[in-house]
Amino acid sequence: MLNQLNKNMTASKKILLVIALIFTGIFVEKAQAQDIGIFSEPAPKKKPVEKPPVRKPTPRKTEKPDNNLEKAVEKVKSLFTLTVISDPIECEVYINDVYRGTTSTANGKLIIPDLDPKISYNLRIYKRGIGEDLQSLQLTEDKVLNLSLTQVAKTSDPLNKVDENTTNNTTEVKKEPDKQPDKELNKEADTTSTNNSTTPPTTVTPPKPITPPQREMVFIPAGDTVIGVNAGAKNNTARPQHKVSIPGFYMDVYEVTNEDYKLFCDATNRVYPTNPAWDKNYFLDKPNHPAINVSWEDANAYAAWVGKRLPTEEEWEKAARGPEARIWPWGKDYQPNLSNLSGKEDGFETTAPVGSLPSGVSPYGLQDTIGNVWEWTSSRYIPYPGAPLIDDERLNKENFRVIRGGGYNTPSGPPLNATFRFPGEIGKTYEATGFRCAK
Repeated sequence: MLNQLNKNMTASKKILLVIALIFTGIFVEKAQAQDIGIFSEPAPKKKPVEKPPVRKPTPRKTEKPDNNLEKAVEKVKSLFTLTVISDPIECEVYINDVYRGTTSTANGKLIIPDLDPKISYNLRIYKRGIGEDLQSLQLTEDKVLNLSLTQVAKTSDPLNKVDENTTNNTTEVKKEPDKQPDKELNKEADTTSTNNSTTPPTTVTPPKPITPPQREMVFIPAGDTVIGVNAGAKNNTARPQHKVSIPGFYMDVYEVTNEDYKLFCDATNRVYPTNPAWDKNYFLDKPNHPAINVSWEDANAYAAWVGKRLPTEEEWEKAARGPEARIWPWGKDYQPNLSNLSGKEDGFETTAPVGSLPSGVSPYGLQDTIGNVWEWTSSRYIPYPGAPLIDDERLNKENFRVIRGGGYNTPSGPPLNATFRFPGEIGKTYEATGFRCAK
């Protein structure tokens, strides 16, 4: 019985042991499976990573450019500007003998742009009655030239030398300090000074003087030139043709206008010229037309006022005909639409604004040398050397001067050309005669 019970107990122990082994194996396998990922629970899903909010880039503060860099860039410019300042005199400025304007154009300044640094310029600055300043100039950068022609005139004239000792003595004199007054006197001085400051004296400003106008001029180089003709009628005083040597000179591009001549009359208290019969308000209503009804003396006075003179008839003819000695400024044949003469082909019945027919320009750049108005010269009406005898009582008379070019009422065509001469009486005025200046 006991043996049977022991057998049953051992059998149950074996069963329990087997069960224990089975469970142990399951746990071991599960543990191993977890270690190697078999039968393991699925890994939890990862939460999506939130992207950081996009931030707009903050603009950087722009730094101011380097001034030195700007200066360096400016120096690289290929052309430069010259500014001429006169103090405050109105002066004519010529560069390489070409008129570039006057310093009156902008409160005593004249700005001349586009000067080439590779060129050496001859600078000439002129002021009537004072003198001129000559200098050579080559630009490496923009330049401002301050000019005082009054100083130039004093230093250039040996008669105007200033004693240095006298100038130093006058400038170096020192005033001795005054003795200190009493306090009461100081108070009185204070009260009187305050009273004077409250009631300033009234000052009357004088009228501003009228400055002579300086109009565009061209340079006519020196040299021999042909004057006159060999053809034509026997009474043509432009015969015979001959050569003359003329020094270099300047000539006005345009005839003197009513506007400029009015400034002269206002500045010198001169009577305005008489209006022509065909326009009772010509002088005041047509400022850009040529001045007419101006006598030879009037023209001379105006020329002196602006620091110029009347041209000789040889100068006038050379400027109109050019180096090739053309018969007409534009060539050898007459063309009716290139000058304001009698007739309607040119579009004007009387005077035209100066420069209205630019195609008729002379080889040197002068406008209206033929037509618009006759022009006074400084030359007497005398025969040319070797001229045939001409029955003209005005020849060799002191009171006659040569006028050139023809006017709006002059018949067109030959013999009126750039060689034609005609006498004008110096004390008279003519409705178709004006003038231009030379220097």
